[in-house]
Amino acid sequence: MPNDPNARQPERHMPPIRREGYEISYLAKRHGITPSQARGLVSEYGSDWTKLDQAARALKKS
Repeated sequence: MPNDPNARQPERHMPPIRREGYEISYLAKRHGITPSQARGLVSEYGSDWTKLDQAARALKKS
């Protein structure tokens, strides 16, 4: 079956974040914040990776 250039590609989604474990470490390392700060962001924004990334960037700037 040939590839259809107009076919919609599935969006890539990050899995929901858990409040403990490697997701917290990943978020903290990715943005240069502490695990405690990362847990606080998850408590505030839930499992929305887009919002978490935006909030972590803003936290790092301040």
